[in-house]
Amino acid sequence: MTARRLFVAVWLPVAARRELRPIADRLRATDADVRWVPPENLHVTLRFLGDVESARVDDLIGCLSRAFAGRESFAVRLAGLGRFPPRGAPRVVWVGMETGARELASLASHTEKVLLEERFLERIDERPFRAHVTLGRPKGSRGVGRLSSLLEEGSFRGGTHLLEQVTLAESRLLPRGATYTAVAHFPLRSGEAASVSNSEGGS
Repeated sequence: MTARRLFVAVWLPVAARRELRPIADRLRATDADVRWVPPENLHVTLRFLGDVESARVDDLIGCLSRAFAGRESFAVRLAGLGRFPPRGAPRVVWVGMETGARELASLASHTEKVLLEERFLERIDERPFRAHVTLGRPKGSRGVGRLSSLLEEGSFRGGTHLLEQVTLAESRLLPRGATYTAVAHFPLRSGEAASVSNSEGGS
């Protein structure tokens, strides 16, 4: 039986992705051996499902549609740069979340519980959720020292943007890196709490 490699995520709004371009260019200029994430793929993963039987995808879409039906849209602001792990050879280069991290954690927890109840997951992930956007994944040691120094010395703080939908996406692993395709979008309900101030460069 065929399976699809799926995950649930929120994609960054276009304006937020545009804000990241200058700092991403500075990181790339280190010439570190990193597989950088294309701007159109920048997202926050809420839960990775792994292989899901193709015959169950429609049921999964229905499950997530019900799960997100009453959830409200909310504001986010990207801020801070870092790496995982903080010491040793880096595996992930990321930008953090200043505003919206709590809402994203709540959304991730809700997603996980619903998927567990519907048996799309076998267990809860015990690791604490940390909202971040992966910018790149180092592949080797070339330029890692320069990259790490820039991450420690550099700073980033974007504007405020509205997250209005959750996406079920499919990941395909190719030699040049992963490619993502949207399987379904789930709109978040607008409300007073979701109003966004654009006074600091937001969309």
